Amino acid sequence: MEDTVMTSERRRLLDKHLDTWTQSLQLDDVMVFLLSNSVFNEHIVDIIKSESTVAMQRYQFIRQLKMRGNTAFSLFYQSLLKTNQRYLAHLMESGLSSEDKNNVGQEIEYKSTLHNNPSTGENCQSIACHSPTPAAIQRNCSYYRSYECVKMREPAGILHDLMVDFIDTAANLSSFDANLVYPNFSSPRGVALIINNRYFLDMPERIGTDVDEINLNNLFRQLNYAVSVCRNLCAKEMLIAIQDFSKRPEHKHLDSCVVCVLTHGEHGELYGTDDVAISVLEFVSCLNARNCPALAHKPKLFFLQACRGRKFHFKLL
Repeated sequence: MEDTVMTSERRRLLDKHLDTWTQSLQLDDVMVFLLSNSVFNEHIVDIIKSESTVAMQRYQFIRQLKMRGNTAFSLFYQSLLKTNQRYLAHLMESGLSSEDKNNVGQEIEYKSTLHNNPSTGENCQSIACHSPTPAAIQRNCSYYRSYECVKMREPAGILHDLMVDFIDTAANLSSFDANLVYPNFSSPRGVALIINNRYFLDMPERIGTDVDEINLNNLFRQLNYAVSVCRNLCAKEMLIAIQDFSKRPEHKHLDSCVVCVLTHGEHGELYGTDDVAISVLEFVSCLNARNCPALAHKPKLFFLQACRGRKFHFKLL
């Protein structure tokens, strides 16, 4: 698209939502993106940052943006998607041309800076956080319409600054009661398996689950676990994944393991992407002493984040 003066329609659209920009816009990553795409230069960034309050910096940002061309409008939209401010990007969509929408498509992704170990299998991928489509957001809102407390939007919750401090004891293990204390000092401490199901056959897309995956991956790597991630598994594949996990030879030499499942579920059940349920008991028992002797008498931590359909635990004060 030719970089002409920003249209009056687009400038009016930015002005229309000025209150929202000044209250909610997260500037830092957006400015880095626009700076890298030559929308702003260092001088303009300095002008914006020289404002005395965050709200005034946001106001100055919009003011400077309106002085740029139509390309600046499109790149601002992309920057909101890339920085997980999808709900703000939605405010701009009426001002996008068909060409803009085709260029952006549905492939905008925000990649974390984490290093991921090579994984095998077509469902094990590098970490990426995909923004939800408007259709997915609408479907979630419809699915949970009767619950006013549920706000369905992609959380900007990637914990880039997460730092975990821990200290391994230097004491002799013989000083501990073996019936009360699990040794967990191997390096790595164990293997962590994350199963992340976002897209389903008929159930709604699990908006926000990629953020949970990234944070869990980051957390357990900092705790010195080797992490394997599998995405979008049907019920049969989930059982195969946990059975394969139980047979990993490294369990014999490591002190613990972690399993995280992010999916839809009901009481005592986990759903695969084919909307078929498997029993939590059947899933967990794959790591019992009979099925996984290498982990016998070792701690096995299970975190099951299973959205329970229309059933919620409401906040209690």
